[in-house]
Amino acid sequence: MIILITIVGGGILDLIAYYNLIEKEIRKLQKAGGYFCEHTIKMNEEGVREITSYNDTLSKWKAINSVTENKDYIYVIFSNSSFHVIPKRAFNSIEEANEFYDKSVILWKENRISGDL
Repeated sequence: MIILITIVGGGILDLIAYYNLIEKEIRKLQKAGGYFCEHTIKMNEEGVREITSYNDTLSKWKAINSVTENKDYIYVIFSNSSFHVIPKRAFNSIEEANEFYDKSVILWKENRISGDL
């Protein structure tokens, strides 16, 4: 079955312009730093700390909506648009990644209600 798709009203030009805009914004972010640099994620009873050469941010457990994982990543989710994605390949072993995830879930469950913002 052949499906014919027609793009009307300069849709292709809109897509090209949008792509160019995104590329430009990514280049600005790369020059500014902060996003495209090494990030260290640590967790303890206080919350999850993200450390880069540009900032050091503590997110308390109460601000975190969930901690979840799939085969390749650990997700610390603050909202639909704010989260940490931690590649399991960043750890020395899958066992170390699993230990980090398990401890994160325990700390999140223990501290999300009682923690202060």
